[in-house]
Amino acid sequence: MLVVTNVRQPILEAYIAPLAALDEVAEIVIVRDRADVALGHKVRVTAPPAWWPHTTVTKLVGRAYLLRREVGRVRPHLMMTVHWFPDGPGVLRSARRLGVPVVANIIGGSAELTDGGRRVALSRLPRAFKRWAQGYQRDQLNATAVITCTGGATHNWLRAAGVVEPQVVTLHAALDDAWFRNQIPRDIDLAYVGRADPDKRIDRLLKVLAEVGRRRPSTRVAVVSVAEAELMKYQELSTARAALGKGLNLLGRVDSVSDVLSRAKVLLLTSDTEGRTLAVLEAMACGAVPVVTEVGDLAEALDSGRAGVTVPLRGSEETVVATIADAAIALLHDESRRHALAAHGRDHVRREHDPARTREEWRVVIRHALAPKDGPCASS
Repeated sequence: MLVVTNVRQPILEAYIAPLAALDEVAEIVIVRDRADVALGHKVRVTAPPAWWPHTTVTKLVGRAYLLRREVGRVRPHLMMTVHWFPDGPGVLRSARRLGVPVVANIIGGSAELTDGGRRVALSRLPRAFKRWAQGYQRDQLNATAVITCTGGATHNWLRAAGVVEPQVVTLHAALDDAWFRNQIPRDIDLAYVGRADPDKRIDRLLKVLAEVGRRRPSTRVAVVSVAEAELMKYQELSTARAALGKGLNLLGRVDSVSDVLSRAKVLLLTSDTEGRTLAVLEAMACGAVPVVTEVGDLAEALDSGRAGVTVPLRGSEETVVATIADAAIALLHDESRRHALAAHGRDHVRREHDPARTREEWRVVIRHALAPKDGPCASS
């Protein structure tokens, strides 16, 4: 199998490692920008040399070149992407030439298609171009053999958006036993783990933190995976710092996310778009209770409110911020409820995201993808 993606080690461990564990899979080749991941002897990573520049254009050029090179070397039986945009159309073209099927693994929810994909959607390109780009990506996705997504909400959204040809399968990220940790006492009140992309709404996060700090000045906060330089772009940072003082800790990249989450009481996620983000599942496994916006597959991830709190994006921005802050503070003040939600969340993730389940879901995906069919992407 040949996979083109630029996701990091934790996502590859959650999605690709269970695939590699199948006896029927001989080798997986992953095309990435960097060779800084390891997934065992059956997974080979190919990347440009270390000196290759890491701009948006050079990354795209580098992955496209490596895709062509590896297709000639390995002659894969199956090709796939993890995230459809931006590599999906190129993978589909190569697969058509070989006559092999494509699996599109969509883990980012509707953001992978809306307005042509996240990078296009968040750009200043004309609205007419974005509409065209969404139609183009829809047509490309309709030419794949199988699409995997992270839950029912994304499945239904894809169908409503016109992606009606491929089989769509829910694929659960796998979390092994190492994630199920329970640090006592927990000395971090609120944690955030994620990127600073505009649709992740770091501005909203900082407003929530400022509101919590004004009402509960002793709150201890850890922000993970976002560099301080990225946060400095937001004027809301100064307000959050003024409200929380030394309680606001900007940790940036950390060696172990689980070390932070196992000390956290509540995880905040303030995005406009999500799939079933891995950080929420990791937090639940570690015993932190998520308070998240009700987008994508997050309600399903939280077992319809039995493992955390979802806040609808309704009303004004000030209302959304206040509601998220209310929910977080309420959990910090109600330990019995927080412990009950945490216990349910840990059990839910252990059951729903067991690696054995993910391996069986991959078998279903492979069976659908390799089933004989007519058309340019028929299996070989």
